[in-house]
Amino acid sequence: MPFSKPACKITFEVIILSKREFRTCQAEVQRGYDDGRDLSCPDPTSSCHPAYVHGFLNGRDDEEIERGLIEQPRRSHAQIKQAWRDVLALLDVV
Repeated sequence: MPFSKPACKITFEVIILSKREFRTCQAEVQRGYDDGRDLSCPDPTSSCHPAYVHGFLNGRDDEEIERGLIEQPRRSHAQIKQAWRDVLALLDVV
């Protein structure tokens, strides 16, 4: 059976972070995601770490999709990718 052509092109970016930077981003994204899943949690303020905001928005969308409150994420793939680039820019890795 021949392989079919993929429907979309998937690209991967390799970004080098120190272990400390990676753990900080990972912890902030996870904390934000967990808070985003809690609908009683207020939206993040401008003083929040961008990794926290990134996780929060993803968690909020996932929770609201599961509950049937929204049908699809509020941000496009490009917007989510740009938000992650913004996080990495603060670490001077892009």
